[in-house]
Amino acid sequence: MKATMRALLARQIDNVKADELIRLGFTLEKLKAKSVSELKTLGLQDVQIEAIHDSRHAIEDGVLVKLLVVNNSTCCRCKESKPFILHHIIPYSKSRDNSINNLCVLCLGCHGDAHTTHELSQNLTPELLREFKKDWENIVQQHRAGEIASSTRVDFSSWDFFNHSKLFALAQKYSVTISDKPNFKLLRSSGILAKDGSLNRYNRWSFQPIHYMYRDMIAMKMHDYHAAILLDVLTKQHVIPISDEFRQSYIHATMNPGDLFSLEAFFRFKNWGEQKEQMENAKCYYKRKRVKIEMIVNRWEATSNSSYSSHLRGSKNLLCIGIYRGGAAVDGVFTFDATCLALGNGFHSIKKREKNYVNERMTYEADDEADDEPDGDIDPPDGDDDSE
Repeated sequence: MKATMRALLARQIDNVKADELIRLGFTLEKLKAKSVSELKTLGLQDVQIEAIHDSRHAIEDGVLVKLLVVNNSTCCRCKESKPFILHHIIPYSKSRDNSINNLCVLCLGCHGDAHTTHELSQNLTPELLREFKKDWENIVQQHRAGEIASSTRVDFSSWDFFNHSKLFALAQKYSVTISDKPNFKLLRSSGILAKDGSLNRYNRWSFQPIHYMYRDMIAMKMHDYHAAILLDVLTKQHVIPISDEFRQSYIHATMNPGDLFSLEAFFRFKNWGEQKEQMENAKCYYKRKRVKIEMIVNRWEATSNSSYSSHLRGSKNLLCIGIYRGGAAVDGVFTFDATCLALGNGFHSIKKREKNYVNERMTYEADDEADDEPDGDIDPPDGDDDSE
């Protein structure tokens, strides 16, 4: 989504009217130069004209993008992908509130209903709009988690790594039920799990892991148990897809520290620090254009021999579920820190599914981030990077 389109949406202009103005050659600056009467001849309303002439009335870019992402650019009332507008739940003239909590996405028909009082049918009150918004955002959230869940049912896909302590901490935070997860009783009887579902100390296990945590016939049972917890966690918090929008401005606009994200990419691995038993840390990173992500993963937490010896080394195309921690630009490259929650292989359809589901009109492009470099990795995925 171009900056001019976002600027017009931020001034309560619907996306169809905004597209019409852009095709006529208008930018925000050109519209600002027009008088009130001239803007009215273009079909703009008073509240839109006020926002064009006074930027204090415009919705902040980050708020706008985050709202569109978590609502999939779709009307929260009818849930249909139609021309849309950003609507103030409490009118801006009364609230002066442009926060995300006071905004929702409505199609033009539902927006008209929101500004109409009905005698024989239900009015779109602020309370009802908030209810529609909450329900729709939950549906979007569940759908994105469901896409990941459905991909895990493909025979050749699996999780290579879990950050077990962080995963369990999130499960506790979101009150995920643990006892109903697959193989819970078996893993408890084997001494692998504590009563609360977290991992026991290794000396209590029925077997002693060597080189990596998941060993012997019980490995798949452990994998399925933790995969089920992960998928439950993903239904409790919005997962921001960044595979197709790996840009500094998009990341800044859509994510706050603590947010979950999904990223399918060619990750590279380099040994990090002293390599010793139960502590085989590797720096996992991906770099494209002027953006780089860095995480530390412990190969001890690999879920199979293939994961330990192959998938978490060199360069591999993997799906990452991570926790955003923030970032900074250094020497023209924006590096953002993240905690890796899980890495998996065989999820090659995720990027395509995200693109199909996240409406094409949400494709985000800042004017200062034009595609002046080819797509793909800055560092080509060849060779083995397992060196310090």
